[in-house]
Amino acid sequence: MSEMASDVEAQKLTYEGYDLLCKALDIQEDHYALHKWISIFLNKKSILEGTKAHIKESYNIKKHMLVRYLVLVNHYFNYLLNITLQFK
Repeated sequence: MSEMASDVEAQKLTYEGYDLLCKALDIQEDHYALHKWISIFLNKKSILEGTKAHIKESYNIKKHMLVRYLVLVNHYFNYLLNITLQFK
C-alpha cells in the first residue's frame, strides 16, 4: 500500500507544484497541458484556502480551461492544415 501524505505535506506539495507551473507558464504560455494543470492546481489551492478564495479563483480556473481549449484547437487546426497542404 502507498503511504498517504499528511495534510500539511499535501498543502506544501500543492503550493510547490503551483509555483513550478507558474514558472513553466513564464517559459511557454501556449501549451495546452500547462493550462490544464494550472487550473487543477488552482482549484486544489483555492480549496485549501477556503470558500472565498475558491469563488475568487473560479474565474481564473475557467480562464485557464478556455485558454487550454483554444490552444488545443489551434494546434489541431494547424496540424490538419499541414496535412492538407502536403497532399496538394
